[in-house]
Amino acid sequence: MKRRYCKLIWLLSIFVFATACSSSKEPFDDRNIHFKVSETVTSDYEITKTIEVTNQTGYDLINTLLKLSYPLEKNTTKNENSNSIQGISIESGKTVAFTISVPIDDKNNIDSDNPNLEFSGYYIEGTKEVPFGIVGSLNVIVD
Repeated sequence: MKRRYCKLIWLLSIFVFATACSSSKEPFDDRNIHFKVSETVTSDYEITKTIEVTNQTGYDLINTLLKLSYPLEKNTTKNENSNSIQGISIESGKTVAFTISVPIDDKNNIDSDNPNLEFSGYYIEGTKEVPFGIVGSLNVIVD
């Protein structure tokens, strides 16, 4: 009888230890990456925006790319004016401010009120680097 209780206590302690040590992490959700435009400066030759990116995914983001582009309204050989910043990492729970200047060839030929944003990179899951990407109108993506 004493042996039976010892086995039962031993099995219960193994079960409690196994469940206490396991961690269930929420799956990656890019809706937990938040964007805020904190400053815009416009000149005849460029538009500069400071965009704050807050990572609330629970995962570290590495080798990110932030691309800001302004579509051209008239058909030309180019279809946009754009610039990008690459290689920045954002730890989970942190905010990073990107200041990006886009050179403008013809200020009258762009939709300066409706730029496009591309934000991509990798998140770390265990030992893997998993790609992610967000693309769309900056006006829609910004919180």
